[in-house]
Amino acid sequence: MQRLRIEFTKEKLAKFLSHLELLKVFERAMRRGAIPLSFTRGFHPHPRISFGPALAVGITSSREYMDVELKRRIPVSQFKEKLQQQLPQGIVVRKVEEIPLKATALMAVINCAVYQVRGEVDKLLTEKEFEEAIKSLLARNYIPVERETKKGVKRKNIREGIYCLTGSLVNRCFNVHMKVATGSGDNVRPEEVVHALAQELEGKAQLSVLSIHREALYVKEGDNYLSPMEVV
Repeated sequence: MQRLRIEFTKEKLAKFLSHLELLKVFERAMRRGAIPLSFTRGFHPHPRISFGPALAVGITSSREYMDVELKRRIPVSQFKEKLQQQLPQGIVVRKVEEIPLKATALMAVINCAVYQVRGEVDKLLTEKEFEEAIKSLLARNYIPVERETKKGVKRKNIREGIYCLTGSLVNRCFNVHMKVATGSGDNVRPEEVVHALAQELEGKAQLSVLSIHREALYVKEGDNYLSPMEVV
């Protein structure tokens, strides 16, 4: 048996694939590439494929991660070549590394994401006003958001999950860069941060998001940010 960790992009039309559809794309690509994918046992066997934090439909990414288990060993370079040949446009395999069979799952280690959000403001706003709004937001100890849950609407403070937030404004186009908590333990959504920033402007302008791009996923250990390819 063999376990591999894969770093890949999700761009162009691939951004419209749901998490389940993405799983099926990779499973189909491995079948077509004659890659010896391992399956669970039982009446309904599933491929032994697991991903990092799911990406919402419509968001692009430069670095997504998945682990796959094979029932027999093949050279990593051969695996990468066979897989890439069968993948659709927008999904590019950047790296493949062999990891221990008992390596910790991606969802258990990835806890930080970096996003770039681009959009427009509906009114003229100075760059200084925009930067001051970011500083004011970061100075807060409490940034509440409301989320729908099975038990109703839940209020959550996302401030501790915002590790870094910067931005720029040119004419009416804004660009916000953020490093936030993600994963099973905690999760800050980029659109929530932009909404909180809009509220900080106190009616001076409304922010409309045009695109969200996930630049990276990390394993945050204190002040250190490690690639999931380095942590097994």
